[in-house]
Amino acid sequence: MIILGLDGATFSLIKPWAEAGHLPNFARLLDESTNGKLESTVPEVTVPAWPTFATGRDPPELNMYGFTHFNRETRENDLSHDEFVPGKMWDIVDDQGGRSVIFNIPGSYPWQEIDGSIIAAAPEYKDEYAHPPERWEEIQDLVGDYKLRNDESPGSREYVELSLDLLNDRFDAFEYLIEQEKPDLAVGLIRATDRVAHHYWGPDSVPSEDSAIFEVYKEVDHRLGEFLDAHDGENVLVMSDHGFEKVRTKFAPNHV
Repeated sequence: MIILGLDGATFSLIKPWAEAGHLPNFARLLDESTNGKLESTVPEVTVPAWPTFATGRDPPELNMYGFTHFNRETRENDLSHDEFVPGKMWDIVDDQGGRSVIFNIPGSYPWQEIDGSIIAAAPEYKDEYAHPPERWEEIQDLVGDYKLRNDESPGSREYVELSLDLLNDRFDAFEYLIEQEKPDLAVGLIRATDRVAHHYWGPDSVPSEDSAIFEVYKEVDHRLGEFLDAHDGENVLVMSDHGFEKVRTKFAPNHV
């Protein structure tokens, strides 16, 4: 089983662009697969959505409602997913004697040592990013300079260019690990569809075809086609953790 996550990917963009002929591989996927809308978590954000997906447990069970939580003892914000969460699907595969590849999934660090490979996701910024540790050097050798996150200024052309580079690095690295491990379960995530949408979704309800978001979806579509071809005949699940749209209103419940 291979699970390819596209963070924040939304049918509100995929379907019209696929129908217009701009995303032929998404169109192929929609035409040839069983597909539909799934309900996200509450709140419908990356964390807790991916840890919930990995464990089958709701945010209240995980005590996880966002990337951070307030530490009453230190009076600082800690990463909410910075402690080991047992019972992730790859832990269960390992318990049953299987191999897994876990790639770029928020909430995957810190990890239980499994039979297979894990590459951490941003925003961990830990001393070790891989299990086993030598996988990190292999990925660096493969793509040149593997980065956990885009450190260019959001809103700039440089941010878009690095986003495109990173999504290609992610596809290359995920495919490499699958080839090396021959896993029973592979779970990988492409986050550019989310990050670029956060920074470049303008006032229109749907981004235009000359937007940075469209550019990223086009590149994801290209790599998706290659990925599906490489794994023809295998069980491949493509999924998102939540949808997307422009921000219409903000409110602060703790502010009077």
